[in-house]
Amino acid sequence: MDIKLNENQCKAVSTALMFGIQTDTDSYTHAGDIDIEALEFLSSRADMDIINRLNGIPMSGPTLSFYNRALTHGTVYKEWGFYGIGYIDIEQRDSLAIAADLLLKKSGLKTIAVYSIVSDTGKHELFLDVSLRTKSGNLDLNSLIKKITPTGGGRVYKGAYQIKLDYFRNASDRDALWETIEAVTVDWLKKSRDNAYLHELTGITKNIFRKAVSFLKNQ
Repeated sequence: MDIKLNENQCKAVSTALMFGIQTDTDSYTHAGDIDIEALEFLSSRADMDIINRLNGIPMSGPTLSFYNRALTHGTVYKEWGFYGIGYIDIEQRDSLAIAADLLLKKSGLKTIAVYSIVSDTGKHELFLDVSLRTKSGNLDLNSLIKKITPTGGGRVYKGAYQIKLDYFRNASDRDALWETIEAVTVDWLKKSRDNAYLHELTGITKNIFRKAVSFLKNQ
C-alpha cells in the first residue's frame, strides 16, 4: 500500500498486527502458512515487551462472573452448547468472546454459543450479542450466521452476530424480555445445528480452495 510510517508508528502497527494474529489463531493453534510468514516479518519490528505484558493480563472479575453464570445457564443440544448470561453493559462485551473460548476448551463440546443482551446507555441502544466458537475447521460459521442475520459474520473457528433490540429498551418486565429473547435465540441455534452439515460442506470447499492457493503460492 506504500504507506509511509516512522519508526514509532511502524512498531505500534507491527505490535497490533502481531497480537491480532495471536488472538485470531487462538494463540497460534490454528496458524497457517500466511500467518507464520507474517509473524516472521512482524516479530523483528514489534514491541515484544507489550506483547508479553498483554499475554500476562489476568482474567477480569466480570469475565469470571459471566463464565460461572454461563455454566449454570447452559443448554446442550447434541454436540453443541448454548449459554445465556443475561444483561451486560457495553463495556463488558469482550467478556462474551473470552467466556466462549473458555467454554469451548472446558466443555468438551464441538461448538459453543454464548449470548447476552447488551446495553449501551450512552447511545441508548439495546442489542442481542452472540459469540460462537467451534473446534471444527470445516464448519462455515460465516455462512451459518448469514442464514440467521446479515449483521454478523465469521471465519474459521469463530464468529459473532448482533440483533438490535432498541424497540424493547423500555420494556418494564426485563425478565420476560430475556426469557423471550433466549428462547428465540436457542431455537435459531438448534436449527443451525440441524443444518450444520450444509455449512460444513461449504467449509470443506473453502478449505480445499485455501490449500490449493497456498500450494500454488509456494510453487
